[in-house]
Amino acid sequence: MHHPEQSSTQVPVQPSAPPFDRREAQAVRAADYMEQHPEGVTVPQLQNAIDPGSASKLLSVMEKDMGYRFKRVPFIELCVGGSKQRVRRRYILLSRPAKPQPDLFDQ
Repeated sequence: MHHPEQSSTQVPVQPSAPPFDRREAQAVRAADYMEQHPEGVTVPQLQNAIDPGSASKLLSVMEKDMGYRFKRVPFIELCVGGSKQRVRRRYILLSRPAKPQPDLFDQ
């Protein structure tokens, strides 16, 4: 017969996971970072700076669903020791979403 109180194996307690990082908070951090780099940022730079999970998905959601506006600036990057080229993009923040104006007649 097995008695649980005599068991010598304990299951380690895992530390609680960090709170869920909401897209809105990620978007604010991304926009803040982009404002600090007016020359533009690449997707890998944004990924390393704010760790949103997927920086390209975050940029897409920011533009399509949240109302942020970007300018995409293509540039050529040398790779494979300078023997090849590839086109990359820098994203420049043009504007954040407009905040709704309070209705003057609702009191």
